This record gives sequence, structure tokens and C-alpha cells, in this order.
Amino acid sequence: MAIKQHDGIYCSPLLDMHPGFVHAYSTKMLGDMRNKKKREYFLRVCGLSDYSLILPKQVHGSRVVTLDSLKDHAIAIADGLVLSQSPVSDRREKIAIAVRIADCVPLLFVDPKSRISGVAHAGWRGTFAGIATNTVRAMEKLGAHTEDISVSIGPHIGMCCYDVPRDRAQMFLNAYGNDKKIAYNDNHLWHLDIGYVNYRQLLSVGIRADHIDVSTLCTSCQRADFYSYRRDTKATFGEMIGLVAFCGT
Repeated sequence: MAIKQHDGIYCSPLLDMHPGFVHAYSTKMLGDMRNKKKREYFLRVCGLSDYSLILPKQVHGSRVVTLDSLKDHAIAIADGLVLSQSPVSDRREKIAIAVRIADCVPLLFVDPKSRISGVAHAGWRGTFAGIATNTVRAMEKLGAHTEDISVSIGPHIGMCCYDVPRDRAQMFLNAYGNDKKIAYNDNHLWHLDIGYVNYRQLLSVGIRADHIDVSTLCTSCQRADFYSYRRDTKATFGEMIGLVAFCGT
């Protein structure tokens, strides 16, 4: 689940259990994150005003980029980022990594022992292609351990509002079995739960069930708190951000 904070952000109770880093999901209250000043304000709200915010150039794929320094921001054409803040990395830059969201599934990863973090933006294409799995594998290459990784699956469009073409639903059912938690037909409309698919993928690569926090908030239903690509018009649409940053020593 995700819990709303008084300053217009949502946080994961699971990730809050781990000291030494900050994470947050922005809301409509903080405005459209496509606006640079709004992003800077979001960082201030999170206590990260002196951090550089790195956002990938998202393409609805499954590519995950490992960041070595701030210069990588210019080449991060991907839907996932991973970053090491371990002592052996000798990192002096203050970096927050983030993804833009507005119905797609945001994933925030942290291994507090190895001080390795990750973020991913999982639309239906990226979900089907396994971006959650790719992010875990990229973290492992940096030295993370699956038994130590905690993941927040943040607010996203729910199965209630995500109706899809039959062939798209069938793709997922063919891949994951006839599971009504993934897709079902209601009055000739197929509904898909990509949040649950990402949960299944995380379990399949060894992430513990009690280390996964799944938000039940629907960005389409909760119109007061979230922007929604599907629901909003061009005039009312905006983007939100999910971020994570290590801040402890």
C-alpha cells in the first residue's frame, strides 16, 4: 500500500522501515512534474533540494541503465535506472533517481545493506517484456542480493479502470496462465492488472513476498490525488514522479 503524507506525497510503509534513504510519489497537489520548478519544489518537499534529479528518457520499453555518474543522465534512454551508493563506489554526487508516471506502474527498489537503489516505469509493454526482472538483475550485477531488496509498487491504473483489447489480455494470460487476477472479461470488456503482473515477476526472481509493497490506489479512480493519462484531457493532464535517494552515511 501507499500512505499519503501531509505535504502532498505518498510513501510506502515498507520502504519507510529502512533508514538512510528517501522515497516518495508526487501527487496533483504538487503539480505537473513536466515543469522544472514543480520538480524542484518536489525535491525540497522531500528534503532533497541539494540533490540532482535524474530521470530517464522513457520509451515504454524494458531497458535498464546503470548509472556511473551524472554524465549518464544524457544517455539514459530507458525505463529503468539503477545506482550504487555503497562505500566502494566512492560516490560524492548527491543523486535522486526517478521515473515519470501517469497510469503506468512505478517501481522503487532498494537494497539497504548494499546501498543500491533502482527505479522503473512499467507500462504494459515494459511489463510484458520484464522490466521488473531486468531491474533486479541490474541491481544484482552491482552487488545487491535479492533477499535484501525491498520494492514498492506505487500508485497506478487499477484493473478496475484498465480495459484493454482482447489480444493484449490474451498475451498476458498465455504467458502467466489463466489467472483472473491478471486479466478477466466483464461484459465484453477485458481488464488487465499490470501491477499484479509486476508483483508476479518480482516473486519469480527471488524477491520475498514480505519485501514487496503493492499500492491499491488507482490513478484513474483517485482523481483528486493523481493525474491519469487515460482519464484526463490534454488541458488537465500532468505527470507525477516516483523517486528514491540514499541520504544516510
